Amino acid sequence: MMQLNVKDVSVQEVLKLIAESGDFNLAIGGGVKGHVTLFVDEMAPRDLLDVVVGIIDAAYIEENGVIWVMSKENYESIYGQKFVDNLVTRTFTLKQAKVKEIMPTMKSLLGAKAIVTPDLSRNMVRIKASPKLMKEAAEMLAAIDKPTLTRAYQLQSMPADMAAELVGKMLSEQATIIEDPINQRLVINSSEFELDQVGDIIEMLDVGGGLQSTVLTIGYAQPDTLAEALRLHLTADVGKIYSDSRSRKIVAVDYPQVIEVITHLAAEFDVPLRQVLIEAKIIQVATSREVATGIDWAILQDQMNLTGSFPALATTSPGFRGDFGDLASKNYKIVVEALETYGDTKLLSSPRLMVVDGGTGLIHVGSQVPYKTIDTRETAAGTINQFETVVIIDVGVKLEVDVNIQGEDMIAMKVRPEVSAVVGESDGIPIVDASTVDSSLMVQNGNTVILGGLIKDETRTTREGVPILSRIPLIKYLFSHIVEKDMQGELVILLTPQIMTGRENHEQKYEF
Repeated sequence: MMQLNVKDVSVQEVLKLIAESGDFNLAIGGGVKGHVTLFVDEMAPRDLLDVVVGIIDAAYIEENGVIWVMSKENYESIYGQKFVDNLVTRTFTLKQAKVKEIMPTMKSLLGAKAIVTPDLSRNMVRIKASPKLMKEAAEMLAAIDKPTLTRAYQLQSMPADMAAELVGKMLSEQATIIEDPINQRLVINSSEFELDQVGDIIEMLDVGGGLQSTVLTIGYAQPDTLAEALRLHLTADVGKIYSDSRSRKIVAVDYPQVIEVITHLAAEFDVPLRQVLIEAKIIQVATSREVATGIDWAILQDQMNLTGSFPALATTSPGFRGDFGDLASKNYKIVVEALETYGDTKLLSSPRLMVVDGGTGLIHVGSQVPYKTIDTRETAAGTINQFETVVIIDVGVKLEVDVNIQGEDMIAMKVRPEVSAVVGESDGIPIVDASTVDSSLMVQNGNTVILGGLIKDETRTTREGVPILSRIPLIKYLFSHIVEKDMQGELVILLTPQIMTGRENHEQKYEF
């Protein structure tokens, strides 16, 4: 409340005093002029503002927290209607609702055509408006100031969490919202007035073809991994996707057009991993010391129709090197015939193994050499315990192959052959002489890779003598003798990789 006693004072100064007393923001337009004489005792600043505006025959409106005082002509040009002189003021005391909570709703519904002043301490609201708008405000407050009700809203296409977020922005603080994503609905407790408003809002927002769900049965991919990949293609804040590794199923929920894309992508991703069938031929060629450098692959290249050749690899140990060539077909007979010109040829093994794309395969032709070790341990009490452990060493020919399928018919291979043998022992532990090499190459599907030059020196004991007689039991010793020859054992490994899908009925065929 304020007192104001002024005589022939500028209206701008009077309005300034009223604004300072009422603690509200005031803006005065250029068309507001004149002088005012007032003798007022104990009047509310807002009511006093009405009196002053009436004296100077002006208009005013409250927008964005500021009261704008302007001429009636300016008001009509801005708002398209005449300023109503017969504004009425009414104070409402609320019993159920809280003034603080309903203020956003009141201002949004009454707009700038009414002045709404809250009295939070007494839970009252003062409204100044035209008689018609005052009637609407009274009806609105009557609807709001009632015991709360609970109402459920069924959603057709909008997700429950999204609808709750949007609706929550227009409800008062006393309202509560419960999301029910399973039944696709919202359960709201609020005043009847707000519940009616929520129904209108949901009716406008909940449009579209509705959400759709689909269940995808996964055959080859990991459901969890595939679900994460598909999640990137869902509608933001709408689509949902779940995976179940036990049943190998994925459940997706989204708009129909998105579900169609998800189904298509799942079919593209859910394919079996390709595999590579590796057929190997391990051939031993016994050459004499005269062939010091082993088999000359450069000479044999034309004879075996090699489509490509690779330079000799760096020597990793004396008497060992590796050469590679690419045989255009599985004609192993040509290779054997070419190798027989260097010595006795023998097929040691024909292993076959299947390696998944990106995996590693291991071929071992040889033996396992065991030896014992003693492990001595002292306990906390000072007792000495000894444990005997058996260690196994693999010796012979080992071939480790990494495969990666490139495109439709090319295979990248990392080949690591190893030739090893026990040459003695030290303190009961075998001494193993091993030679290894590591190389990478690219092979066309179905072609054969030749790994040659795996040379190891050895001494062979043979019996030589008179033909026929040296083979007859008992008397063979009279017509023969034992000869030790220094020989070279050269291993030739042929690898034929073939891309498989896992469904082929592959028939084993040998050319030997």
